Amino acid sequence: MAGSDPDSISMSTLGSRTTSDRRLWLLLALMLGAACSREGPSPDDSEAEGYYLEGTRFYLQGNFTAALRSFDRVQALRPTDRRLPAARGEVFLSMGRLLDAVTAFEEASRREPTRATHWSRLGLAQAQLGRVKEARASLERALALAPSDARALEQLGRLELARGEEKAGLRHLREAAKTLPVEEQSEVVQLAVGVLEKGQRHAEVVGLVEEAVGRGLRTPGLLASQGDAQLAMGNFHSAAESYSEAAHLAPKDPTLWEVAGALRFKLGETEAAESAFRKSLAIQGRTAPAVALAQIYYTQGKRELASKAVDQALEAAPDAQPRELVDLARLLAQLRRTGDAQRLLTMVRDEPGANRNAKLQLQLQQLTRQIQAGTPLLPE
Repeated sequence: MAGSDPDSISMSTLGSRTTSDRRLWLLLALMLGAACSREGPSPDDSEAEGYYLEGTRFYLQGNFTAALRSFDRVQALRPTDRRLPAARGEVFLSMGRLLDAVTAFEEASRREPTRATHWSRLGLAQAQLGRVKEARASLERALALAPSDARALEQLGRLELARGEEKAGLRHLREAAKTLPVEEQSEVVQLAVGVLEKGQRHAEVVGLVEEAVGRGLRTPGLLASQGDAQLAMGNFHSAAESYSEAAHLAPKDPTLWEVAGALRFKLGETEAAESAFRKSLAIQGRTAPAVALAQIYYTQGKRELASKAVDQALEAAPDAQPRELVDLARLLAQLRRTGDAQRLLTMVRDEPGANRNAKLQLQLQQLTRQIQAGTPLLPE
């Protein structure tokens, strides 16, 4: 009866086999959940485990309703499974069912009171419900069990910042960032950077970003924040390096190359500035970098290249700022294209609200007189 179901083997048949065979059949019966009576199947550990893995897979796929159905089947088959409350809690969190998540993680914490993750997730759900006192207690319980629990550190830091406890909040965020995987650190570090930027704590911003970079975290946002801080501190060379590195990591953002180019030009690094402006324009044709490039060519006596750059600037003129258009008009006049310059100034003058901008009106008047006199000057 090689093809028979082991559940149907009679005791006499089993008794006629060797001891080795009996052990084999007993093992198969245990593995297949053969302890079934005529009244119906009993809970089956392997079946329950299959449903648990199925629920986990559905959760990772974002199919939360199906995940809960699978976990319900595990509950029916193996109600004492200690993993279930936390598994269901994660699904509830993802679904935004915060009250259910709190209930699930409370049950998980009761079943496994020494597991820090349960307290951490409970604290997260409580915090999202605005139960600050309860959340703080849960998170502190998590950290008492596992001082390096990154999620608990992060959430506690967020709670403290929300309550105005800046020093403690920043400390916990920095500790969380050190513990998180590199690919998950960015949001936490950027949050801390934002707090420091708001307080104009530029040196601390630089230090925090350098610390993150040392751990292997390099994002355009963080490096640009570092450049902003270095620029505010007057460290132009370091700022140019930061913006350039940020630009390399953000190939669709033309503004980073533009800022890097402006700093290189200010530092007298004309060749590097020209390269940066070209890279900015390769991403998107915009007035400011085209005008800057034209200015470089004009001062080098490369009038043909300057004129081409000016044409590129004119193409983007409808989206430009008034100051950029004034600079462009000045360049046009220098290139003896006074008609284009005057038309551009008229366009700026007719912009809504331009007549209320006293500084702009003064610039327009001065440049108009210079054009009429044939002596427009390049901007400094």
